[in-house]
Amino acid sequence: MTRAAAGDLSETDVAIVGAGPAGAATAVWLRGLGLKVALLDKEQFPRHKTCGDFLPPGAVERLRSLCGAAVEDLAPARLEGLRITWRGRSILADFPPATGGWGLSRLRLDDLLVKRAVGSGADLVERFRVERVIRTEDGRHRVEGSHPDGTRRAFVAPLVVEAGGRYGLVGRRLGWRQDDERLRRWALWSHLEGVSGLGSRCEMHVIDGGYVGVAPLEEDRTANVTMVLSARRMEAARSDPRAYYRHVLMEHPELGPRMGAARSVVPVRGLGPLACRTRRFSFEGIALVGDACGFVDPLTAEGVSRALESARMLADAVGAARVAQGSELPASLTLPSYESAWRERFGPKLSLCRMLQVVIARPWLAGPVARGLARRKELADRMIAATGDLLPVASVMSPSYLGQLILAGALG
Repeated sequence: MTRAAAGDLSETDVAIVGAGPAGAATAVWLRGLGLKVALLDKEQFPRHKTCGDFLPPGAVERLRSLCGAAVEDLAPARLEGLRITWRGRSILADFPPATGGWGLSRLRLDDLLVKRAVGSGADLVERFRVERVIRTEDGRHRVEGSHPDGTRRAFVAPLVVEAGGRYGLVGRRLGWRQDDERLRRWALWSHLEGVSGLGSRCEMHVIDGGYVGVAPLEEDRTANVTMVLSARRMEAARSDPRAYYRHVLMEHPELGPRMGAARSVVPVRGLGPLACRTRRFSFEGIALVGDACGFVDPLTAEGVSRALESARMLADAVGAARVAQGSELPASLTLPSYESAWRERFGPKLSLCRMLQVVIARPWLAGPVARGLARRKELADRMIAATGDLLPVASVMSPSYLGQLILAGALG
């Protein structure tokens, strides 16, 4: 993999902070516009990333369109649907025919996307921690940071794109992004081998104060096992997260027997709080993309799909701005069309995610919903199609759908 050479100061058209799916995809699309791109990340690739590792059908199709046949070489686990359990009740939901989800580690996914970005001509700068972003006298931005050996570098660009997720420096320092205090959740994550009973479905097991997701991964059939926990549960985990992670799995009536021979092949990691809201995405030469624009948690696995799609939306807005203002990328560029398009496209999905979180956190709501989805499989299938970007979110937020779900759940 070609990497950018070290140097004190570099000038570029766009500096992208974060080389995950959102950043790498943005780099590819902006290189397609002929722009010079510096792609900056504090890690070195390939590397693991705390994530649910489940790609719904919409994300799979966007990945194929970006990377072509190379994605098939990743050997993902092919998944036909989702299985949800809640207090002994099992809900099965299938993806529509001719579609499917994937179980794919971020170790492989992100490495492919970074290679695609470098192959497009982006300059990759790894193990570079951004420390501050400041305006220059000519209206551009100077991105300053350092490598682990103390070497300092800076990049000057008319446009800085934050793609570092909900913990990214730029949006936080500008005061654009805040924790969502109503949905305070934390995650414990690992990859396990030896999990018995893995099939062709992603699993979600709702527990008191959270849920546990299980996603088969790739051809070696390890599994991503991620638990999302309430503040109360996370407080209990703080003294020994690894032991608590194991305790939650072993005390679960279904997962416990399946985890007897399981062991972590990646150390247990914690992350949180997860949910955040962002009040703006673009202003005067700064733009946010991916989870930096807002996040709930991995429940509906929308993160990678939204990262890839919003990267294209941002590149389209930049391209339109260049046409309107001339071939040069202007300093202090603001992209209101990108922000409005993002809110129109993803706002309803985030509302659905927040609604599902409210349901899960309240047993008196979760019970009837679980009964309704278990009794009316076509309603469960529609829900998974909507969360998997195969149907509009409105299809599961309509009075007709909600009425059928409430009626089915109230019958027993």
